[in-house]
Amino acid sequence: MRLHQSVDCVRRVTFRGRPPSLPFVTNETARIGLSGLILAGLFLAACDREGAGAGCKQDAECKGGRRCIDDRCQSNLEAKPLTAATTVPSVAATARAVESARAPAFDAAMVDAGKVLGSGAWLPKFAIRRRDGQGAVPFLQAFESCRVNQQALCTEAQWTRACEANANVGALETWTATAAGQEGFVVRGGGGCGARRVASGSAAAPRDAGVCCERAVAIDSATSNPAFLISTSQRMRDYERAHNSHDASALRPQLAARVQFLGKEWEREALLREGERFFRQYPDQWLLFEQCMTTTGSEPDAQGGVFVYWKADCRVLMQRSGKVALVNQRYFRDGASGEVARIEESSALLRPYSEP
Repeated sequence: MRLHQSVDCVRRVTFRGRPPSLPFVTNETARIGLSGLILAGLFLAACDREGAGAGCKQDAECKGGRRCIDDRCQSNLEAKPLTAATTVPSVAATARAVESARAPAFDAAMVDAGKVLGSGAWLPKFAIRRRDGQGAVPFLQAFESCRVNQQALCTEAQWTRACEANANVGALETWTATAAGQEGFVVRGGGGCGARRVASGSAAAPRDAGVCCERAVAIDSATSNPAFLISTSQRMRDYERAHNSHDASALRPQLAARVQFLGKEWEREALLREGERFFRQYPDQWLLFEQCMTTTGSEPDAQGGVFVYWKADCRVLMQRSGKVALVNQRYFRDGASGEVARIEESSALLRPYSEP
């Protein structure tokens, strides 16, 4: 596995089509937020430099299918091996920065797709970076510092994958976007790739900082086919992005005419209206898929036929009004139409909405 430094033209795998979207809900409120997934086929984009490197804050500002990564519209990757000594601050450099209460920066770099050491989950290629800034910040402040740049705190899986590629990533202690139930949030690094602890999200230890990652969803699946893994992860990522845009109306084409939601049948338009109310009530909310276990299957349907589906069981981190929850959610889509047909959620919250 290699860690790559990105340049203006970034080669990415691009997805097009119309798969299902997976609405979001918590039992605590019985309210929903909705979003959609975009996928049908995948192709390797050719390097088109028109507009490459243009400044941006969100994907919508980029043309030609480019994405907003590290404040620039990028579409292709011209990557070269990244050496730990020249790009990621060493242990000594990190120590000097910590003494001055500054978290050392390193430039945006690409981590190759592959298995996560110790877990068996798979991650697609993603970007990682640390911007120069103040250390010793609590969890939500660190998370927000990444969000304003269209990224997020790295999940523990992403951080592990990056540190396997470049051990100097472990020199800097950082929050991750992985919750340890009600105990707090996982902090990695500060003493190498094996350093790990759990801390309250309100804490602000002198060395805590925020290493940011391009969002990527870890997939745990018995299927090792790369195209399946890439498309599944991208479907969940597209759902997350659409949900966090707070636009329920964009989900209309993604939903079946009727959706079974927490055991209740919903007409599509009624479900969309409920989503609109949720977004109005919680305008600052966001969710993040940490990892999903994916399977395919079939079962008898109510009409005496067979319902063929694709299913994802996901750990989902959610925030609203400064409170954070962790839940298990299960999403089904119709294998024939590609529309969402059923949404379920575990009755036991891994972490109820509470202050970090």
